[in-house]
Amino acid sequence: MRLTRSLMISGTNIAERCVVGRPEFVRLVQSNDYHWAAKVTFSRLFESSTNWQSGEQIEYKKVVLTINVEWKAKVRSDGRFFDCQVTGDNVVNSLTEPSSDDDLESLGVQKNVEPPL
Repeated sequence: MRLTRSLMISGTNIAERCVVGRPEFVRLVQSNDYHWAAKVTFSRLFESSTNWQSGEQIEYKKVVLTINVEWKAKVRSDGRFFDCQVTGDNVVNSLTEPSSDDDLESLGVQKNVEPPL
């Protein structure tokens, strides 16, 4: 599942995306208590300038947070989950790095291009 959104906060353009990986079966407790794990990756792209009014070049940074989420659910006879609960989470990775052109494109952000003089 991919969720993407762009928003504007106090003159700073922000784009973010959350990707929930495929759940992996971990174990069965009793007859109907299924435990699962999934990796969730949250990416946020920040656009900023030290002085945007003077026309300085805008800098893009990407913050990426990866979390392993453990959850459990009971399963009905028709295969539908119910009584879902998050049972744990663990931050695997957290980093800030310069964004690439691919990052900007995947998040639907276009760099501000100044016209030639």
